[in-house]
Amino acid sequence: MKKFDVYAIGNALVDSEYQVSEALLQQSGVEKRHMTLIDAPRRAELLHHMQGLHSRRTGGGSAGNTAVAVAQFGGKAFYSCRVADDELGAFYTQDLASHGVATNLSHMAAPAGQTGVLAKTAPKRVTV
Repeated sequence: MKKFDVYAIGNALVDSEYQVSEALLQQSGVEKRHMTLIDAPRRAELLHHMQGLHSRRTGGGSAGNTAVAVAQFGGKAFYSCRVADDELGAFYTQDLASHGVATNLSHMAAPAGQTGVLAKTAPKRVTV
């Protein structure tokens, strides 16, 4: 007997949506109709431009979105990921729970850091 219809493994990402003017896009150097991957300094710069604006947040990441969609269609989904011990991690955990997605998040201690940001690690040596 299967317990879940889908078991997903992915990255815990939080999407933030802002309604902005054309002028703010130009001032921020953001091109319309493009998705651009950015680094932490660029993210901080963009967030600085968005201060004071209302945002709408949703849980993201393709695996997380798939698990939520399965649950919304009546299936049973389990999502395995890691979140940091921060406000975004708490939001992400609650967002999955509110959509009826079971997770591993209540069974593990959240590490320090920032949810949705890759930790920098030392390069590994490879011996050939």
